Amino acid sequence: MTQSVNRFGNIDAFVKLWDSADVIPAWPVCSSPTAIVPCSDPRFWKQVESGIQPLVRALVDRLGWITYSSCEGHFRRQYPGMESRIEPCHVGVLPRDTEEQQQQLRHLFEAAARTNSRFWSEDVMVRVHTEWLHAQSGGSREVVDILFLPRSRYGDRYFKCLRAITVNFEQDLLEVN
Repeated sequence: MTQSVNRFGNIDAFVKLWDSADVIPAWPVCSSPTAIVPCSDPRFWKQVESGIQPLVRALVDRLGWITYSSCEGHFRRQYPGMESRIEPCHVGVLPRDTEEQQQQLRHLFEAAARTNSRFWSEDVMVRVHTEWLHAQSGGSREVVDILFLPRSRYGDRYFKCLRAITVNFEQDLLEVN
């Protein structure tokens, strides 16, 4: 499934800054407190929620991948009286090029298959797919999303097993790399 996702300034400039050893005071993306920033930006680790931070740290620090989006998952109620829904845990990965994307997808698919086979009876399923990231300056790039999807609508079951599954997925991913 391919669809449009987040938008931000200049993708190529973002990748260059990510790979730069320079520590920058603030990446001028937007004034949002959750702006997309490179890992050299002082705001980067403050923006990564604690429930997903170990996986993001493994992706960034151990594998050298670029992440542009993450969420530890939340239970949301749209309107009073409506049924709550689960906003799933996820991490968005921005490949530097097609070769890196193909390598990432191979590793991610294998790790997801391992984790899903071990946790087939739990309420969380790991899914990997691609989407398009559009730049305000023009152009777009295909990105990779790692999703921890609920198998049912029961949030308590989802969040009860989510941490164990993200930890196991991280271990499986590091093993296949």
